[in-house]
Amino acid sequence: SADLLPFWAGFDPQLKFVLVTCSPERYLANFIETSDKPFVPEVLLARWQAYHKALLHFSRLYPKRCVITSFEDVLMSPQGLIDTCNETFFTQLGRVGLSALKGFPVAQMAALVATKFATPTKDQEALERELRVSLTPLKVTMNAPRLGNSSASEKTGAGQVTTDEVGTGEATNDAKGSRAGN
Repeated sequence: SADLLPFWAGFDPQLKFVLVTCSPERYLANFIETSDKPFVPEVLLARWQAYHKALLHFSRLYPKRCVITSFEDVLMSPQGLIDTCNETFFTQLGRVGLSALKGFPVAQMAALVATKFATPTKDQEALERELRVSLTPLKVTMNAPRLGNSSASEKTGAGQVTTDEVGTGEATNDAKGSRAGN
């Protein structure tokens, strides 16, 4: 729970935090697929917004203790997350036995319904932009199928390795990468 983050930060100053974001569409689609509670998009979108505002606020309060990343980036590069955490937090986490996934599919019907109900408000669009520019670029990123209303480019770190659809890596030295989506 994002509400408990300040407690944990104060409880142990050595704790580090990996904060994972997702698009409103993915949030709604996941709810449709996994919950037996009534689907009330306005309530769910307000919950998504409050949660992500809390993550963003916390990451700004404790920038040296946080890595903030997207769900899709973690799926596409689990080892990239480990490498980023090792570099950011000066840890020695081991290699992961997971390979990149080609997205975490949601049922087509859930995705369609979620996209129809997730018409962004100005506040939501502003929050999504803020989240995108606040993401910690992972050491290795790959093109991920995205579910969301985001722009076609995001920031990536200088010298970061990106992988295209056929799996070839190339180093980028510019401030903007060519990743699609959210």
